[in-house]
Amino acid sequence: MPYAFKEGGWLSLVLLMVFGVICCYTGILLKICLEKCHGLQTYPDIRQAAFGYFGRVCIASSCVEYLIMMNDNLSALFPHAHLDIGGIIRLDSYLFCAIISTLVILPTVWLRNLSLLSYISAGGVVTLAAMVVCLLWLGVVDEMEYHPSRTALNLGNLPVAVGLIGFCYGSHSVFPNIYTSMKEPSRYPSALLISFCVSFVMYTAVGVYGYLMFGDSVKSQFTLNMPSHYVSSKVAAWTVVVAPITKFALTLTPIAYGIEELLPPAQQNSYVVSMMIRTTLMILILLVALTVPYFGKHPYYIQMP
Repeated sequence: MPYAFKEGGWLSLVLLMVFGVICCYTGILLKICLEKCHGLQTYPDIRQAAFGYFGRVCIASSCVEYLIMMNDNLSALFPHAHLDIGGIIRLDSYLFCAIISTLVILPTVWLRNLSLLSYISAGGVVTLAAMVVCLLWLGVVDEMEYHPSRTALNLGNLPVAVGLIGFCYGSHSVFPNIYTSMKEPSRYPSALLISFCVSFVMYTAVGVYGYLMFGDSVKSQFTLNMPSHYVSSKVAAWTVVVAPITKFALTLTPIAYGIEELLPPAQQNSYVVSMMIRTTLMILILLVALTVPYFGKHPYYIQMP
């Protein structure tokens, strides 16, 4: 969020509010789709109903960004980590930490029970709160120097801010699975509204305070700007390492379900087949994060002139 404010200016706060309202409303529309169209249960089902078979197989996810987020901070914590196997295979800190990050996340994506995943994803709320506290602690207790920016609106890089803010609210592929797994589905709109309100407050706090503190020098992840000798900086860095673990599986689950539903009925309930599909997806995500231009080196965005 601080980086989104840097790219779009202070008026990006208006976008944050507008996107929150739109995404909350469209999340409720997904519930209406599930209720009015018999047979729809997952996000791929809704995509197929709207756009045909192409809609089901067309996959978009935030998983690559989560992996990069974890890898960037882990490699920053261990800049000298490397792997050298007989001089044949040599991995620097970035590649080595990317593989380690993938192996740490992998067991969580094997879980198919959304009830179990809910406990893991609840850790995301804790990590988000801890990150906010660390940022405030750095400014108030550690008395970090402020470098506020006066840019109100930057039209040239506004599309970057739009993409980042959209990423923050982009959880719709998970909503149908959450709705169908709730004990009391009637409380889904209330839960959605509370979640978006809490998210807006947290995003605003981090965006405003981080941008005030680091100004135009803020990096794509503000934890990379925090001086490493402060305890709050170390806690924040480790928090960002842990955060993707709590979110990754829930984000990947709709994609895995969409692929598993294409299999013959006899294989759809096979746990071994499910593990193979999810492991393959993890490997593909790792390859995208490391090989696709601007993903690994410049996470989340393509720098505009």
